[in-house]
Amino acid sequence: MTDEKESTPTAKDFVYAGRRQSAKDGKIIHAVYVLSPKDGKPEDERPFFYDAKVFGRGGLSIGVVYRGASFDNARAYGLPDARWLGKYHDAASIVQWEAADDRTMRELAAKRLEKTHKGEVETILLPLRRHVQTLRRRGAHSDASALVNLVMAEMYRPLTKTELEDVDD
Repeated sequence: MTDEKESTPTAKDFVYAGRRQSAKDGKIIHAVYVLSPKDGKPEDERPFFYDAKVFGRGGLSIGVVYRGASFDNARAYGLPDARWLGKYHDAASIVQWEAADDRTMRELAAKRLEKTHKGEVETILLPLRRHVQTLRRRGAHSDASALVNLVMAEMYRPLTKTELEDVDD
């Protein structure tokens, strides 16, 4: 599979390794390891990446082996038609793939939130940031750190019943 010239696509099993973010354009891509028919291990150390459009509407599960797609040096054919074959044998790899998938989705969610709510959050936090800056200028670094820690702790504290009544749905 490392030849640069065109080859005939061959049907092979593959294991789905989750979503990643493309370094080129930031879009979601999917990682797939093509498995060797001899030992069921990945043929290459690096996964192949495919655009979400290639997979169609069906969702694939991380760490599951699928059959029914064909691969050549540069492309995959029939990925949406692949059938479930079984769970991949290497649990450690599955854990790594799930962590990478989760990290990708958290990073994308953070970017989306930053785009939509950044100005609102900056407006809300501006008085606190000014107060922290004043404390630091006065040399009260421990007070500034304590205030930051207090704000973070308050972010995770559940709302009281009266606070919930004031929330707009």
